[in-house]
Amino acid sequence: MIYTNPFKFLFIIYLPQYFAKWGITTINLVQHDGCEISLRDEHSKKYNGARNFTGNILNWFTMNNGYHQIHHMFPALHWSLLAQKHKELIEPYNHPNLNLDCMTR
Repeated sequence: MIYTNPFKFLFIIYLPQYFAKWGITTINLVQHDGCEISLRDEHSKKYNGARNFTGNILNWFTMNNGYHQIHHMFPALHWSLLAQKHKELIEPYNHPNLNLDCMTR
């Protein structure tokens, strides 16, 4: 497409892919930055390796990527089940500071 129509390539392929890569990299950096885990402490490794953004707006746009720790535990789990499984398997055990409503806090 870049040879036949550079304008379409730019707006249909390149810019959307660039924005998507930038967005997923940015959110993943925020989700893991400052999450100190001890490699000797299994509980810390299992439950405190990522920050979880539990707000509805972000999770609607990212297909529940805000529930990040459960995604690490069960990467093949369907996105529609992440919120429920987070409440059952992660929230009771992880550090409460790792569960936030939104990214802006």
